Amino acid sequence: IKSKGVNLDTSLTPSNAGWYPPISALQRHLNSGISLRNCKDEVDGLINELGADGLSLYCYYSASEESLYILYM
Repeated sequence: IKSKGVNLDTSLTPSNAGWYPPISALQRHLNSGISLRNCKDEVDGLINELGADGLSLYCYYSASEESLYILYM
């Protein structure tokens, strides 16, 4: 996120930010790189859609759902 010129905001949570559908964080998806590729694609999509200026993002992990969320504001 930071390498894309976007603010990394660790205060973002699913209750105070927008987010897209969850990204699987099952161990097999983490091991194969699927999760990382999907996170990168979501970040790139948000930047293309919303623009990087003033955009804040955070990658949030939900252990109970075994999912990653790209949160934005």
